[in-house]
Amino acid sequence: MNEFPNNQVLGVGSYGHVYKFSNDWALKVPVDIDRAQAFVKEIGLLRELKSDFILSLHHSFEVKPGLPVVLTELCPLDLQRLTDYHGILESRAVKFVTVSVCIALQFMRNKRLIHFDIKLNNILINRNGIPKVCDLGSAHRCDESGESSWGPRMVAYTITKNLAPEILMRTSASVQADYFALGVMIFELYVGRHPLWYNEPHGRAAIKVKILAGNILHADYAEPAFREFAENLICDKVNRVQDVNGILCLRNLS
Repeated sequence: MNEFPNNQVLGVGSYGHVYKFSNDWALKVPVDIDRAQAFVKEIGLLRELKSDFILSLHHSFEVKPGLPVVLTELCPLDLQRLTDYHGILESRAVKFVTVSVCIALQFMRNKRLIHFDIKLNNILINRNGIPKVCDLGSAHRCDESGESSWGPRMVAYTITKNLAPEILMRTSASVQADYFALGVMIFELYVGRHPLWYNEPHGRAAIKVKILAGNILHADYAEPAFREFAENLICDKVNRVQDVNGILCLRNLS
């Protein structure tokens, strides 16, 4: 894909690069054939998950045997780039993102799927300003109770700072892990930093200690309703909200 100019690159990840293909479509290409298998899984899930708040698949094809590429709707921004450019978001924008992602997660839950990689980079913004959950390569099937069929072995699939305590302890890997990661992400949008530290600790072990301690460092300006929201998501599994309806009923969103 060397023929794409640098200003057409929308995203670069460990598994693939995303380019602007046209005014309507983006092209996602695996970095090499060894990582192409993850694309096959993601293509299947994108075909299955037709939601207004999940990235929509236009087409997929193989440029050569075993090397698929994906055409999706064009989303010029993700939340990480948006906050890098503009800083923290207004409260109403944060609420809109929260509800949009909740709808996407509930849609996945209804299909017995858990995303397991909710973070700023994986929420795209399309040209109409609609948040779109993307990057389904880490998604797992779950049983009726919401527990992953793979169990807590998925620790390596997402960034450490967004991992729920039960995953770090390898005791559970359920749909509630997405709610913890959602809480971290929404706090970052509203406050501009991680909820459990002012400066990121050095190393995975130090991050794990902070997450297991669970001491939320609220901003002075945070409203009581937002503090309640954070404390119901960024906590141990026993005290965390059980489902999307529980999130949407919190005062910050109701």
